[in-house]
Amino acid sequence: MKKFFQNANKILMTGITAVVVFLLQFMWFLSDADYKVPMWILMLSFIGIWATWVITYAICSGSRTIAYELPQIRTAHISPSRITFIVEQNNLYNLDSLVSIYHSDDNDIETFLGIGYVENKMEAKGFHQIAFTQPIDNDDVKKILKSIKDDSATKRRIKIKPSIPVSYLGGVF
Repeated sequence: MKKFFQNANKILMTGITAVVVFLLQFMWFLSDADYKVPMWILMLSFIGIWATWVITYAICSGSRTIAYELPQIRTAHISPSRITFIVEQNNLYNLDSLVSIYHSDDNDIETFLGIGYVENKMEAKGFHQIAFTQPIDNDDVKKILKSIKDDSATKRRIKIKPSIPVSYLGGVF
């Protein structure tokens, strides 16, 4: 039933097209040679109105933008060599793709923490496992990383983006 309602606009357009075709055939059947307006003019105007409606529908339905949201961190596992984040599944990430990890403060200013990669896609559970392997060597970053495990507010402020800053690539560009 859910799929039916998702495709309701396509079903409605098909139904209206069928009605238009039926009305065109019915008008042709009822027409006489002694009408003041030739039948082909009525048919062309009817088809023109229908074509305008179809083109307007196509333009309006094709202009939808897809907004992606960065997933929230569910849990964080901290080991001496790296931090592993379990995040909600998202189409922004692919297996083994590099990601950048940021922390946003109260003023929404983001601090670059380092890079990691998508280590595992747990499709059945709906999660991604992201390994944070290369943190920036900075005292502020170390303080933020120490507070990740204990503070859920800090986890909410961590942003994992599917890109890497150009400055971190080291002269590749």
